[in-house]
Amino acid sequence: MLTQVSLPSGPTLLVDHRPAASSFFCSIWFPYGSRHEASCERGFFHFIEHMLFKGNIRYGAQEIWPLAEGAGGFLNGFTERDTLCIHAHVPEPEWQTALNLLSYMAFASTFPASEFEKERNVVIAEILQSSDEIEERLLDEFFVQFWSGQAGAFPITGNIEDVKALTRDAVIRFYQRFLTPANAIIAVSGPVSAEKIARLMERTLAEIRAAFDPSTAGMKPCESNSAPKPQAGKVYKKIASSQQFHVEAFQLDRPFFGFDYYSLALVSNLIGESSSSRLFRKIREEEGLAYTISSSLYHSRTEAILLIVSAFEPDNAERLLALLDRELENLFSQPLSDQELSDHRKRLAGSFQIMLEDPEFRTRRIARNFIDTGLVLNEKDELERYLSVDRQQVETVLMQLAKGDTLKTSAFQFLFGPLDRYTAQRLGFQTVQSRRKRPCKS
Repeated sequence: MLTQVSLPSGPTLLVDHRPAASSFFCSIWFPYGSRHEASCERGFFHFIEHMLFKGNIRYGAQEIWPLAEGAGGFLNGFTERDTLCIHAHVPEPEWQTALNLLSYMAFASTFPASEFEKERNVVIAEILQSSDEIEERLLDEFFVQFWSGQAGAFPITGNIEDVKALTRDAVIRFYQRFLTPANAIIAVSGPVSAEKIARLMERTLAEIRAAFDPSTAGMKPCESNSAPKPQAGKVYKKIASSQQFHVEAFQLDRPFFGFDYYSLALVSNLIGESSSSRLFRKIREEEGLAYTISSSLYHSRTEAILLIVSAFEPDNAERLLALLDRELENLFSQPLSDQELSDHRKRLAGSFQIMLEDPEFRTRRIARNFIDTGLVLNEKDELERYLSVDRQQVETVLMQLAKGDTLKTSAFQFLFGPLDRYTAQRLGFQTVQSRRKRPCKS
């Protein structure tokens, strides 16, 4: 059973009550991420996520991990372009400990000076490690070009120069303004009732307020209700790699003109999310032109992006891109068969049912739904949405994707790898121009 509670102290509480569960998964979300940072604040949210594990007014840095792991559970966090989240999974008897710990981490961290400097080195090492992994760099480089110069275009971590420039005072002020109970969503899944959780949270937050009440708290980052404007065209960046990568992207701005996430999800599934998808069957299985060919959805409160990603030998670039163009043209121009519609609808619904076995998925589902739409659907209603996607909805999605800028949709292609400039230009790709860092706007 799903329950939504607006706590008097500010947070929204979302409880997925499962009486028979033997474990308890809890998370605290903030609906802000790297796309809400000013240019002089790049990397702040990600660095704060790291520092939440480094000590607060109740627990020292060396006490935090053992509280969760000592009971056999785990503790972690992540930062995205739209969200920051910390979460814990523990056996049911430890549910109060887990929620108490996350609350002090989220709302009463102290950013010890010695830990701050050590974590600066850790984050720089993380950035360096990611730069050695081509797949990690691919989407960062893609967004820099796709949302050129706009919020969300830059790496979530910031770059090394951004991290070196961080000051403890600036990061603490940022934290105290934005990571407050009023800005938080608390999402949990387990055998504990919403009433018990609400009582514990109110008691814990009252304790935190009594000892730790920054005068600057309660503000929200600057944000726009409109989606970033995507670039159109074909862009190429040469790097040293044994593989050539290609990303094709279509952005749809909300509202989605009568169709919704579920029909768009079916289209993505049809294109490349499974081994039975059109692109996987044609480009990998029939032609053997790529090991990786897949599609996925990136979505937020303001837009959804359909991404098609492929990795292949540079010598196959011309054949693969021509075949990809032809397959997408066929997708947009030829009707979906009854069997395809039935198969992919069934696959999405079945996948959803399987993932509901995972308490982390259940919690992320309700938190993301609430952040993106303000709604929390129960499992039965969401399953029904997957099963009820019809031909007209799918054809509407395909029409929107196919028509380009006419309906707020933009197709963009990014080529990333060792292909020589002459070949890339012959295929219609323009070389990336270097970009200067924009002045800070807070």
